[in-house]
Amino acid sequence: MVRDVLIAAMNKGQLIPAFVGLIFMLMIVKMPGTDVSSLMFKIFDLFGERSILGYILFIISLGSWATHVRFQRRLFHGELLRVSDERNKLQKNHLGGKLESSNKS
Repeated sequence: MVRDVLIAAMNKGQLIPAFVGLIFMLMIVKMPGTDVSSLMFKIFDLFGERSILGYILFIISLGSWATHVRFQRRLFHGELLRVSDERNKLQKNHLGGKLESSNKS
């Protein structure tokens, strides 16, 4: 099961961000409690100063981009299937149905 998840993450390009997030979480878990609380206070102070706003907008932009790419990939895949079906119909009509399908899935 873990192997399947890792292979799917590699295929989708999510393996490196997952490992970076895992390492970040492990670093926070291994920190002493007082350091974690001071880190949280520093992050909240950055929110108050609005100096972290650029990072937040960057993360929102990345999420929006990833959603858009996923939508476009589905759209293009559907169009590719439609065009290949149309091509196959035209080839069958022209050659009398003598061709094998190239869709082996």
